[in-house]
Amino acid sequence: MSKIVRKTGSTNLGTGNNDDPLYGDLSINSILDLFQLLEKKYEYSTSSRFLDIGSGIGLPTLCAAFYPGVQLSMGVEVSPPRFKVYL
Repeated sequence: MSKIVRKTGSTNLGTGNNDDPLYGDLSINSILDLFQLLEKKYEYSTSSRFLDIGSGIGLPTLCAAFYPGVQLSMGVEVSPPRFKVYL
């Protein structure tokens, strides 16, 4: 999994502390790789749902919404400082 999901190395990423508004970023390609892996392992159907806890800016959630076979895509950011950044 670490080969699929990784930080981009961008200099504007945070330190990972709970008070830090940014903590990582995924590339479109790594998100699509992840979905393909999940599709093979869990056999998406028209009733598949995607839930992203700690969704940040919501890129995986948005991609899942357009991915074939996903009925529902939802992201929840649990860190108040991070939530405020993305309003």
